[in-house]
Amino acid sequence: MPDCPELLSLWLYDGDELTRGPAEIADRLTRSVSPVDRYFLWAALGEAWAARCRPAGIPPKAVLDAVESVSSEVLSTDEYSLARARRSEQLDLDHLSPPLPE
Repeated sequence: MPDCPELLSLWLYDGDELTRGPAEIADRLTRSVSPVDRYFLWAALGEAWAARCRPAGIPPKAVLDAVESVSSEVLSTDEYSLARARRSEQLDLDHLSPPLPE
């Protein structure tokens, strides 16, 4: 895989820090037609979601003491087996999205 295109990298990051949220990245991802851009946008989307995974009601210092890292890996359904799903941690990420319209 080639390096992340410079313009996309500048849009996503300030140095090594991701500066875009999941909604912005998802919006750009839906409009992107470049396979290279889409690859890096999917990775950034996973990174943005992982960055939002923090236990509710626990001070940030306590989280740092309890959790060393949160990472993401974006895979197709063909690559993500049932056995792997069973070995994975179950995360409740429902609070990251607004409720569905009724």
